[in-house]
Amino acid sequence: MQPFPPPPAPVRPIRGLALTVVVLLGLCALLELLVLVVSIQRVSLVSGVIDDPESANVETLTANDTWYVLAGLTQLAVYVLTGVMFVVWLYRARCNAEAITPIPHRRSRGLVVFSWVIPIVNLWYPLQIVDDVWATSSPRNLPPDLGSEALNRAPRSPLVRFWWLLWLVTTFGSMLFQRAAARDDSLEAIVATARVDIWFAAPYVVSAVLAVLVVMNITTAQERWRLLAPQAY
Repeated sequence: MQPFPPPPAPVRPIRGLALTVVVLLGLCALLELLVLVVSIQRVSLVSGVIDDPESANVETLTANDTWYVLAGLTQLAVYVLTGVMFVVWLYRARCNAEAITPIPHRRSRGLVVFSWVIPIVNLWYPLQIVDDVWATSSPRNLPPDLGSEALNRAPRSPLVRFWWLLWLVTTFGSMLFQRAAARDDSLEAIVATARVDIWFAAPYVVSAVLAVLVVMNITTAQERWRLLAPQAY
């Protein structure tokens, strides 16, 4: 085996952060399944009331409404926490990637954090950041003549692209449909909102699974480098 050149900066352990993100992503997926079950029941109950108002069971409707609100709030809280921890992991992975392969990335370190919340650019900047971290975490996949334009010619991961597409669909697509469905407080609007939750459940869960694969692939590549490369520190 050819010896690895020593990195110019320490490649720090990242597996602990990665496992935290993976657990949170799994929890997000489980909560989405809970929301799916509650939403299916919600559509059935409210549709029944629309068809036959006399069939309304106040206790059952109230219980479903309570579960729907609690599941939604819990999911939101876990989603935000997962997003924060994902960005923390990504920033550490970006620092490691720069140490492993010291070539310029397309976006600055500051944008690793803030690109997610800047309108318009949050549609593709985070993808470029993850793409570059993926490529520079496995330098053997890069062109041999490394330079400032190397990342423009680096092969891209279909996994990262598919994950990003589903993340955009579940995040922005569901938001737009929810706003359109919840324009009033009618029973029909309640049913429409719950149906949006049902429609986006599958892509949401698949997106979480793909995010786990992205995190673990980058983490594994960086940990392999950290353990096998001769350390200069």
